Amino acid sequence: MTFGEFIKDKRIKLKVSLRSFCERHGYDPGNHSKLERGILNPPDDDNFMIKLAKALGIKKETGDWFDLHNYAAVARQQIPKELLDDAEVVDKLPVLFRTLQGEPLPPEKMDDLIDFIRNRR
Repeated sequence: MTFGEFIKDKRIKLKVSLRSFCERHGYDPGNHSKLERGILNPPDDDNFMIKLAKALGIKKETGDWFDLHNYAAVARQQIPKELLDDAEVVDKLPVLFRTLQGEPLPPEKMDDLIDFIRNRR
């Protein structure tokens, strides 16, 4: 799923048309449509993200909150800020990248990575 698909899905679940959603929350329908279609990347602006989350009924610190921010970071081709603020996570990123790029990961390293990720939640 992309950032645009995520926010469109949330808006549709609210049973609100794009135009009505934009009028209600002060968004430009053309720009919001571009966000939903992935033509426009989400701005790297905390206030924008907080306002959008509120408009979509997403509560802070929930799974949807983190998904919204993570999809936005991916759309901007960034690593989420919260991950970069954690030195232990940053230390594990090269292993994750190698794994995602197809380099075989020894089973004990994979177990360590899985345990580390599970313990972060």
